[in-house]
Amino acid sequence: GKYLGIPEQFGRKKTENLEYVVATVKAKTNGWHHRFLSSGGKDVLTKSIASATPVYPMNVFKMPKKVCDDINNTLAQFWWGKSDGSKGMHWFAWQRMSLPKKEGGMGFRDFEKFNDALLAKQVWRILIKPNSLMARVLKGKYFPNSNILKAGTKKQSSYIWNSLLHGQALLKRGLRFIIGNGESVSLWADPWLPTSPPRAPIPKDQSNPMTKVSELMKQNQTGWNEELIRHTIVEADAEEILSMKLCAYADTDPLVWHYNKSGEYSVKSGYW
Repeated sequence: GKYLGIPEQFGRKKTENLEYVVATVKAKTNGWHHRFLSSGGKDVLTKSIASATPVYPMNVFKMPKKVCDDINNTLAQFWWGKSDGSKGMHWFAWQRMSLPKKEGGMGFRDFEKFNDALLAKQVWRILIKPNSLMARVLKGKYFPNSNILKAGTKKQSSYIWNSLLHGQALLKRGLRFIIGNGESVSLWADPWLPTSPPRAPIPKDQSNPMTKVSELMKQNQTGWNEELIRHTIVEADAEEILSMKLCAYADTDPLVWHYNKSGEYSVKSGYW
């Protein structure tokens, strides 16, 4: 059966369980084929209605590639099709049509990538709201001694959990530590440089004994130890570190989403 429009249980054939999503998109586009629509009208309908149909299940499940391809093919046939329902010539690949308009595309969604961006939103919620019911249930079963970013797959993992791990992989690519006191951030392992994507600095000597970012600071967090930084870290990364401002009163090292000015993850920035 279904609950809130999504399947309650899944067998091994995930594609068959989620075929109803493709059928729903096809039903919507078939109802528009015989109407006279300009290119602008097709653009609005494709982005605002047809593309929004599979969003709810995509928030929960990692869609099989075949399902995403079928949705893309359905929308491509609608876009290039004629008002009498006949197929038209596909002048450009749908992958190119999915590029932003400033990059020569039409801004249609790539559903496989959009799916990952939606799942990353769920992982972000678990990360910033560890006391929520969903976070506590998943923590008790899948990562009792760590956090969602360090969790992995287990035997008999649910389909939802395996789906969330795809969102986790995307989220980890854009997370960065904001340096406060630097005591909780690993100098050579954690992403804290404001590069794209965020990463740790590269040492000049691989056997360097330092472990925490706080060791690069002067006493009382009054600034960076420039001489030490230039001696232990490659030049380009050293310049990046010295350009970062420090606060003498900061007592934590918050984890933020690098690709948003607010530091909060958004589906739009994750999809980008």
